Amino acid sequence: DGEPLELRPPPLLVAFHKPLGMHSTMADERGRTDLAAALVEQPPLWRGELHPGGRLDADTSGLLLFSSSGGLTQRLLHPRHGTEKEYAALVGGAPIDDGGAALRATLAAGVQTTEGTHAAALLDVV
Repeated sequence: DGEPLELRPPPLLVAFHKPLGMHSTMADERGRTDLAAALVEQPPLWRGELHPGGRLDADTSGLLLFSSSGGLTQRLLHPRHGTEKEYAALVGGAPIDDGGAALRATLAAGVQTTEGTHAAALLDVV
């Protein structure tokens, strides 16, 4: 029909290994190392488009996904979507001499965070 086509780039999905000490926020109010520091090394056009699809505590490391798709980010983050997340923790020492029963009970009951209560659906003590 002679009209120019508007081409949109496909959504971006980036896998990132968050190191220890980095805070899972795009702009830390206290000036601590944050996710924006990781994006400085990415192509400039990505920086404003990418949103983290999860969080990890500063004293942990692991996989974080970044996406330019708001829909995907919401599906990963919002509890109503029921997206399962898997975490492995290496803890110094041994669980209390109950075979890990106390730890299992605590995590099954849920841990309170600013985003609500998070409970372990499955826990293996190895």
